[in-house]
Amino acid sequence: MRAWTVPQPIGEVEVTDRVQAAGVPVAMHALRSRARWDVVLADLRRQFLAAGLYLPPARDVPQLSTAPQLTGFDPDTKTAYTVFLQKNKDRTTTALFTEASLAEPPRAEPAVTFAPVMPGAHAVLLSGTEGLKVASYRVKASLAEVTSFYDEALPRVGFTREGPGRFALRDEVLQVTARAAESGEVSVGLMRGPSPSVPVSPAP
Repeated sequence: MRAWTVPQPIGEVEVTDRVQAAGVPVAMHALRSRARWDVVLADLRRQFLAAGLYLPPARDVPQLSTAPQLTGFDPDTKTAYTVFLQKNKDRTTTALFTEASLAEPPRAEPAVTFAPVMPGAHAVLLSGTEGLKVASYRVKASLAEVTSFYDEALPRVGFTREGPGRFALRDEVLQVTARAAESGEVSVGLMRGPSPSVPVSPAP
């Protein structure tokens, strides 16, 4: 896996889950930094550009969670690099890196086990670190149908609704995002982790 760095590094974070994106194997690792998430994001943007990666406009990149994210693509190797940034309770930042070779043949879709998914879900991306689980998928539905599904399904498994797209279970928070996609589909993002002291802001 390609080596990226973060400013003011603390160390690596154990990655507990294997990842597949739409059936494509994805390598991943995580680094922790003392710097704020926006400082880490700016530094990684510089590294991606210096490496010659293509950075698509934010409007063209599916937002897979409410965490800030950055995606770069290497057209020569057909490899996509995405980093998700998590704000931690101790004001540090965890950077979760994924690397997907789009030249590899797809495998079976991974199963999301930490939250319910809507019937007909496909193009599943599943990843996670020691304290954070992230998933996304696409489904033929309306935004209202997605909202209604989670407002009804999550309380059945013990979650309490704290606000739009935000649900709590003991000391954990599950955040649900939904964005309209083409062909009448919706891109759904799920992120479950420890309740943060500072709410995670949506990526621009």
